[in-house]
Amino acid sequence: MRSSSLSTNQLLHRFATLIAVTFCVVGVVLPYSGQASNVEVELNVQGCNNNNICESSLGENTSNCSNDCITPTPSGSSGGSTPSYANLILSDVEVRPGATSVVITWKTNRVSIGTLAWGLTNDYELGTVSEINYANNHSVKIENLFPNQTYYFRIDGQDTRQVVTSVKGLAFITLAIPDSSAPANISRLEGTIRGDAIQLTWRNPSDNDFDVVRVLRSETFFPKDPFDGKVVYEGRGSYTTDSSIKSGATYYYAAFARDYAGNYSSGAVVKIIVPTKITQAPDATSSVIIIPVVPDPFSQFPLVPVVGTKASTTVNLVDFDFKQRGEKISFTQSSIQLDERDNVTLSIAYDKLPENLKTVAVTIQDPTNNNKKYAYLLHLNKEKTAYETTLDNFERAGTYNFSITILDYKQRSLKKLEGAFIVPHDISETSTKNPEPRYDVVDFIIPIVIFILIIIALLLLVRLVVRKIKHYIT
Repeated sequence: MRSSSLSTNQLLHRFATLIAVTFCVVGVVLPYSGQASNVEVELNVQGCNNNNICESSLGENTSNCSNDCITPTPSGSSGGSTPSYANLILSDVEVRPGATSVVITWKTNRVSIGTLAWGLTNDYELGTVSEINYANNHSVKIENLFPNQTYYFRIDGQDTRQVVTSVKGLAFITLAIPDSSAPANISRLEGTIRGDAIQLTWRNPSDNDFDVVRVLRSETFFPKDPFDGKVVYEGRGSYTTDSSIKSGATYYYAAFARDYAGNYSSGAVVKIIVPTKITQAPDATSSVIIIPVVPDPFSQFPLVPVVGTKASTTVNLVDFDFKQRGEKISFTQSSIQLDERDNVTLSIAYDKLPENLKTVAVTIQDPTNNNKKYAYLLHLNKEKTAYETTLDNFERAGTYNFSITILDYKQRSLKKLEGAFIVPHDISETSTKNPEPRYDVVDFIIPIVIFILIIIALLLLVRLVVRKIKHYIT
């Protein structure tokens, strides 16, 4: 019986060992079988939801869901038992500035949410903007900036572990707005015959961006632009001499002011008729012949009532716009009141004039000398929407009568309009008629102080006299 019992125990022990070995073999072989591997991959694919959270319960791991599960790297500590993650790196920062906006892009080695702060200083005091979604490629646009201005900015990147990495001390400069505005014309352009030459004088415009004056001459008509005719002068001066003239000839001069951006004014013009014989002045002491009258150079053209399909009566003074500091000036009848001595822009819409237009010009009369008149051309602007000219600020107060002449291509007058610029006197100027009496506190205090000082002086004098008398008596 004992022998049978041992045999049974051995049999049971061997059976248990066989079962254990079988389970071990199944546990090792099964994961590597083709069928089991396919099931595992399918589950892992379904588990990666790209929500930036590593969810092992859904089967997400560093192999099948690298966006949610960041690969751990050795921490460098002894034993290496505690894993750490690679730092977030911001790179490839690119700035694309405009005049009033900027686009800033950058990249990160892991998905993150970017925040950009900016300002006029390294305090980044003007504002911040943050992204909504995690990404590796980032782009932020900032608007409502000032042109040609330096801005400082900082980029913060926050990864899925809520760890923030920053890049500071960055800067950009917005672009300057292209200057396409024409400068003001020169003013008081006059011509004088000196011997066998013509001297031209003028006053340069007061624009801050004034660069040079370009003077051209023609023997047929006024140069229409800075490249039409013979160049007589170019520079920052206020006069020039044209010595290549002929007796009996008529010369048309146009002077164009240019700014630093290369924009030209519409042109100030003057017409000079050289006498057939140049002689000395009556006193025989000078060879200077000053033309006594500078006539309106556009006054000799005949008036044409109708040209083409447009009648001359269709254009009136109200069709012209007068502006100062960009604001339109309202006027009554033909008088235009100027607020201050600023530049004045005169313009008329292109579609209000005949198609066969040749020239639009304005002539202004000196308020102190009726024989002096100064003429300016109106040119077509770059947008081809209007003819315009900008007049420099007036030198003195007064009433400046003006006339606007519209010519066709045959140099015949279509229309002549008249008006007046009224420039008020300075507040500092005192009227000579019945000036108002001016009272001031000082006017009362000074006499009172003088009166008190006189009384004190008299009292001291009386006291001194009394002492002298007492001294002699004693």
